[in-house]
Amino acid sequence: MGRVMRKKMTREERRKLRQKNLNRDKYLLMMITPVVIYYLIFCYFPMTGIIMAFNKYKTASGLIGIYTSEFVGLNGSGSFSDQYMRGDLSEIPFY
Repeated sequence: MGRVMRKKMTREERRKLRQKNLNRDKYLLMMITPVVIYYLIFCYFPMTGIIMAFNKYKTASGLIGIYTSEFVGLNGSGSFSDQYMRGDLSEIPFY
């Protein structure tokens, strides 16, 4: 079995083929669009809250500060649980 040699496609031919495929699959794309939007809104965007839990977030830096703030990891979680078990919640380390 040998290889089949294909003619190299030009940019215009690739564009036409892509347009043909989009036209062929337009109903499939319309069906998948709400699912992708749903997962973005309810699964992907809430991850910023999880990121904030492990960062030293400053509200003055705005939304961009979520991704540019310093990562502190689990530094605050151990002291919080210790203080909670002792009943001393007056000095919780909110970063």
